[in-house]
Amino acid sequence: MKAIKLSPKTIKAIAEFINATEVHSSFTNVKEAEFEQGKNIIYVDYNVTADYIEDLNVHNEFAYNNIEDLSYWCPCDVELLSVTAYNEDGDEMKVSEKDFWAIHQALAVA
Repeated sequence: MKAIKLSPKTIKAIAEFINATEVHSSFTNVKEAEFEQGKNIIYVDYNVTADYIEDLNVHNEFAYNNIEDLSYWCPCDVELLSVTAYNEDGDEMKVSEKDFWAIHQALAVA
């Protein structure tokens, strides 16, 4: 099996995509997020957990005390499950553990 070296640009793109994941519950599972590096396709599987932040804003300027709900899900943790790559012929390529952890490191910085 051939190996692939993920470029810093690809690692950054993966980290930015993961950090931008929209969450609508306490647990979001993303399978096969797709990225390209040259003619190679890279798939990333990951989980995002989130906490619900309740934020109610009471508007006293109205006679009927309108309550505006600004609550949201705040991502608090990412679990990177797998990174797989395929060349243009569809053959699987080995992604090194070093590249796997480089993505983790990029998540911490972003």
